[in-house]
Amino acid sequence: IVNLPLAANKDPLVYHANIVHGGAVGEYVVIENEDIAIFGKIIEVKLPERDRLTVEPKLGDTGITHPIGRIQLLANIPLQSGIVESGLSVYPRLANRVFSAHPEMIKWIAEASQRTEETADPITLDLAHLPEYKETIISITPERLFGCHCAILGTTGEGKSWTIARLVAETKKHNSKVILFDPTGEYYTLKDYAEHVSLGGKDESFNNTEEVVFPYSNLV
Repeated sequence: IVNLPLAANKDPLVYHANIVHGGAVGEYVVIENEDIAIFGKIIEVKLPERDRLTVEPKLGDTGITHPIGRIQLLANIPLQSGIVESGLSVYPRLANRVFSAHPEMIKWIAEASQRTEETADPITLDLAHLPEYKETIISITPERLFGCHCAILGTTGEGKSWTIARLVAETKKHNSKVILFDPTGEYYTLKDYAEHVSLGGKDESFNNTEEVVFPYSNLV
């Protein structure tokens, strides 16, 4: 739990062409802690009960509020080594200051696990960009993504299908192979540049094969 005095500002601040909200939900922050920086994400911002009425505008009254926020702690960064460590080895203390993380720092931390001395210029997949900084692309190596079991979860309309289509498009750039099981026929538009495997017949000629559809209802 932290105090976020700038969260009550009506408009965000701008430093060197970068928008700084100073306490918005979803914002990434860095907490100073002696010789270790703690990286986290603001997941909740609220007002104490005593300040809830002071946010209403009044003539001649500025109304000082003290919003508080809850931060999800994600990683440690020892300042001496500069190596991002997953999890936490230390925790914030009272009076530690909280800073908004620069977009390039967020990118650097997100891609830290795939940087090695052996691969100076690895093949990467461009997954997304930061919401307010389209020029800050977040990339990940195929080994980090496909080297383990991965699930894309979410409710209706949150972009699950878009994410899968993005992964397929990115892997195609590097001539990689992807097997896509599509029981609902949602990705039928990939027919122009995807190879469809047909079942039945023999391998003597293309005309001897038949494209087979597996009904979604049979999966239940």
